[in-house]
Amino acid sequence: MAAFQYLGPFIATYEGIDPNPTLVDYYISMVEQNKSTAPENEVPYHCAFNFPAVLYTLGPKSWKKLQPLYESLIKDSRWKVRRTLSFSLHEIAKILGPEIA
Repeated sequence: MAAFQYLGPFIATYEGIDPNPTLVDYYISMVEQNKSTAPENEVPYHCAFNFPAVLYTLGPKSWKKLQPLYESLIKDSRWKVRRTLSFSLHEIAKILGPEIA
């Protein structure tokens, strides 16, 4: 669980450098692998919380790869996950730019 919590921040430390694609793929698959809606499953929350930092690090060019993850998170049944993404919507739009947003 701790590894899941810190994978997003770890990817964000690569700012200015392309992170290992395996790490990015693992980050993207975190939610799919942890679809349990049990309240103690915090993986989608951590993924949502760190989404803007990961997107910022990877840049708008990565949106096509990250978009399915984002869409999965915004449909999550837990309000905590959806609320976290709604609070960062303006940052995500700023990172993507007007053409994509």
